[in-house]
Amino acid sequence: GPGWQEERGVGAGAPPGPDTRPDADHRQRRSSIHLSAAALTGDITMRSALLLLLPLLGALPAQDLPVEGPILGYAWDAAASRLRPILGIPGSSLLGPPVATDDLALIEISPRQDYALGVTAGSGAVVLLGLAGGRVSAHPLVDVPPGPIRLALSPTGRAAALYYKDSGEVRTLTGLPQAPTLAARLELPGTPDALAVSDAGDAVLVAAAGRLYAGSRFLGPIGPNPPLAFLENSTDAVVADPARNEVFLLRGEAERLILAGERDGISEPVAVAAAGRRALVANAGSRTVAILNLDGGPAVLVHCPCEVTGLQRLRGDALFRLTDSFHVTTYLLEADPAGPRTWFVPPDAAPSRPTRQRSR
Repeated sequence: GPGWQEERGVGAGAPPGPDTRPDADHRQRRSSIHLSAAALTGDITMRSALLLLLPLLGALPAQDLPVEGPILGYAWDAAASRLRPILGIPGSSLLGPPVATDDLALIEISPRQDYALGVTAGSGAVVLLGLAGGRVSAHPLVDVPPGPIRLALSPTGRAAALYYKDSGEVRTLTGLPQAPTLAARLELPGTPDALAVSDAGDAVLVAAAGRLYAGSRFLGPIGPNPPLAFLENSTDAVVADPARNEVFLLRGEAERLILAGERDGISEPVAVAAAGRRALVANAGSRTVAILNLDGGPAVLVHCPCEVTGLQRLRGDALFRLTDSFHVTTYLLEADPAGPRTWFVPPDAAPSRPTRQRSR
């Protein structure tokens, strides 16, 4: 495309080869879903306790339901239009009951799982939902114009981009979550298919009508709904092109480094995320997550027996939720550099009604 400077890079053109790891390690990692020895011994106690506790929680008065104990993070239950906590630890986790919040038309959960940014149904007011301490608290952002139809949070959640269809503008918020401040205003050439913002709020990537923009500057053609993600504390970004099954690192506004393609397992990419000097690519076509080392090396493919739909960051070191629906098994990826693993969370067994939490 216009303005691109291309070079081949991480994992480019390297077909996935046979697994050459030591035999014991190979046997451990061949299975996509497994329980560690700890999960089968000590951690099973926590799992059993959670299984016994969950029905009891549903019987308690609504005002007596703080979320206690270890929490992997919160996820949005689209069917219930409520936040759901994922309770426990990897390998021993359960879905908690829905948490009562305002009716929300949009929501984005911070990658650090310390807050969520939402837009209320009806009024379109922008609200910040605090998620710290196992309790959800809502704070309206009265200085932020109502009515955005798309939200995006930066890699660490320090900044946000909000798109307003009526004005055709993106407004950026910085200082999240403690001191949200309206920063830049940017007019877009069209309604975005995809939107990303850097941690400093000083760079915005937009895909609209098959074209990729850095702010309002046209960078080149791109496939529909391309996954976009900035690196942490950087203006470099990872971009996946669904039309070409290609992933590249965008440096500045003109240079791109090809990270991976079809021969590396990229197939219908639906989400990208950055974890340090690694990029993760969720592939719906191959039911895999490709882990790419930005400093060089072949792609590592992690298979999932699931319909891979995204990469939502949870608490912990590089822990991601891969699936959206809670009515079937939920799958998690722990992208440990020493050896990535996938875990499962049993299907929804929680009461369907939202629960209200005690305030401190």
